[in-house]
Amino acid sequence: MPTQLSPGLERLEAFLSAHNNPQDKPFNIHVAGTNGKGSVVTIVEECLRRAGILTGRYTGPHLLNWTERIQTNGQEISEIDFANLLDSLKSSSERFSYENAGTSMLTWFELITAMAFFYFQKQNIHTAVLEVGLGGRWDATNTIHTASVSAIVSVGLDHMQILGDTIGAIAAEKAEIIKDAVPAVTGCTGEALQVIREVSLARKAPLLSVRKTDEHSFEICGATGLAGETELAKLADDRLRQIGLHERQLKLGYQQHNALIAAVVLAVYENRTGLKCLEHFIEAIENFFWPGRLQYFPSQRLLLDGAHNEAGAIALRSTLDELFPNKKINFILSFYRTKQFEKILSAFLHPGDRVWASQAGGRRAVISSEEIAKAASALSVPSHTFPSIERALEAALSSANDEYLSVATGSFASVAAGLKFLGYQSVEASRSASTPLFV
Repeated sequence: MPTQLSPGLERLEAFLSAHNNPQDKPFNIHVAGTNGKGSVVTIVEECLRRAGILTGRYTGPHLLNWTERIQTNGQEISEIDFANLLDSLKSSSERFSYENAGTSMLTWFELITAMAFFYFQKQNIHTAVLEVGLGGRWDATNTIHTASVSAIVSVGLDHMQILGDTIGAIAAEKAEIIKDAVPAVTGCTGEALQVIREVSLARKAPLLSVRKTDEHSFEICGATGLAGETELAKLADDRLRQIGLHERQLKLGYQQHNALIAAVVLAVYENRTGLKCLEHFIEAIENFFWPGRLQYFPSQRLLLDGAHNEAGAIALRSTLDELFPNKKINFILSFYRTKQFEKILSAFLHPGDRVWASQAGGRRAVISSEEIAKAASALSVPSHTFPSIERALEAALSSANDEYLSVATGSFASVAAGLKFLGYQSVEASRSASTPLFV
């Protein structure tokens, strides 16, 4: 029986409540943002795990397998456990819907989020690190009632057909993950920061703002003036000085700000829980693996990155210029119809680059390869069209030379196709062949 589509959190909250609220771990870490939230979740979880804390990690989207979304202590849920849990909770959802008149079955994303909560409970994890899927207000992860710290990494213009068409409107949706009296951390500035500040004030939640002051320096400031907030900001800053982050130049490309936000989240977590983990932060960064985000395969001179909105495209292009200053770029591109692909192309493309245009697969509406090629031509960048990402990859890599770096991006479909093209059936299998672009 298929799951139903219906908005709101009441249905999932009622279902979880009927099953003793498995989502309510006191040490939850909840992370939202337009870009960077998955990276922050991954860095935070890696550091906690290296400190000996039993972790659960819930992220999305997946690249190759649904099991990527649910991990405990760094290991994906097995396919057997995933299938058994899915069958069990789907049956429970059907039964709950039947026994509660007017209540529909869980949607697919409510169901898989519930699976994570139940699996973490079964594995007796200590701390769950949860990535918000979309927005915040109505995201299925926002059924948690308890947390040690929340984070809003960034706010940009994406998913505007759902979240609103201004920075302020989108920030308001994401700020809804802030819990009463629970500290929050943000990398936002300007209008987004103002909206988040207002929500934090209303909920008496201390808010720490993390911003870079120049290429290698940053500051942590209290953003609301609430009692104890200045002391919390100083504690976090002192803690990061203790582990040498102020002196160490992290060459992480666009991940640098994400890493700083992750460090502040962990400092707040330490303060709230009494557990120490930041001594492992540099080690966690050096072993950071987040597939499809600046994932470089040197033998093919191929980089995979899931940049799929204007802010992500600007960040990726800046990082490419920093890490590969003398390279022209072969862009292997696919876009979904909901994206402002012309703006993304403008951020990506420089003179001398080339575009290998293709079409994403799946059920979602896509931008055609011909539309991508036309937009590239308007920017005076030569292009070629292909019926699939795999064909585009094959052509781009076969024509590449030392002058060019190939980059598959524009959607996570491009990244997934790149991994499959290289012969990987799981993201973990690609770890040893790819090189982290971090030192």
